[in-house]
Amino acid sequence: MIRRTVSRWMLMSVLLLAMVQLGHGQAQAVGDWQGVATIEGADYHIIVHITAAKDGSLAATLDSPELSATGITTSGVTFKDGKFTMNVEAYHGVYTGTLSGDGTKITGAFEGDHEIPIEFARMAAGATPAAATTGGATRAGVPATTGTTAASTPATPSDIDGTWAGTLDVNGQTLHILIKVTNTSGGLTAQVQSPDQSPMWLSASTVTRENGTLTASFTVMQAQFSGRIAADLGTIDGTISQGGGSMPLVLKRQQ
Repeated sequence: MIRRTVSRWMLMSVLLLAMVQLGHGQAQAVGDWQGVATIEGADYHIIVHITAAKDGSLAATLDSPELSATGITTSGVTFKDGKFTMNVEAYHGVYTGTLSGDGTKITGAFEGDHEIPIEFARMAAGATPAAATTGGATRAGVPATTGTTAASTPATPSDIDGTWAGTLDVNGQTLHILIKVTNTSGGLTAQVQSPDQSPMWLSASTVTRENGTLTASFTVMQAQFSGRIAADLGTIDGTISQGGGSMPLVLKRQQ
């Protein structure tokens, strides 16, 4: 009886030790982290919010001020032996990094269509995430142009402000595309969404309107849309180019 009781206490001690170690690992990873992803010469701030559930599992969401994106969900979030991993389905890739000895940095890379090194630094409680530079020279490394920045303040709507919808025929599959145009104090901005693929809106790095043609470049997608605005302002007849190829895309204004 005594031997059995001792064995049970030893087993409980081992379980408690394992729980303490798990909790310590969570404490190392849990919190807000900020890094910069450099894509095609442009910098995008990425903020990772890592939380832990009572059962020891981790979860994480991502924000990016330059992409006007918040709460991007992830899956497969793990932290073990100093290694942090999360799957980012919205960008079709996985981030893997190593926690520094002092617990202040996670150094690694996002592997998707391209490998992008990203080092995250732990943010102090209450710290404000870095945001896009406004009013002039650059926005996260992107030169200011006649296009605009995501941080510009609203202005009187232009005659093409609003959401425009079209479809792409991709290998016999219909892909819906939405482009939202907004006039701001810095000029026109645009965001693109493919609702069949993701609820995320991605911001254009540059937007121009010249001689009746609207052009929006989306650096993070390595894509560009260029189309002729109809005289009645009801359609924009153009093409979207990506990866060396292009496809016709006719956008119709949504009511």
